[in-house]
Amino acid sequence: MIEQTVVYGFLISLSMGLSALAFFVWAVLANQMDDTEDVKHRILERELEEEGRMPSMTEGWNDEEI
Repeated sequence: MIEQTVVYGFLISLSMGLSALAFFVWAVLANQMDDTEDVKHRILERELEEEGRMPSMTEGWNDEEI
């Protein structure tokens, strides 16, 4: 009886681990792990460039602007 409980527990934990691994692999392959912060920063940089408050990436900051 105890051996049967151990085997069932092992099989349940193994299936849970494989399910978590499968979910992680799916998320990586479906690009669900993309950086969500990157979009926010690109939008902010674009808005600041349109307002003229931030130089483009090729220009540098002047000491007077800071």
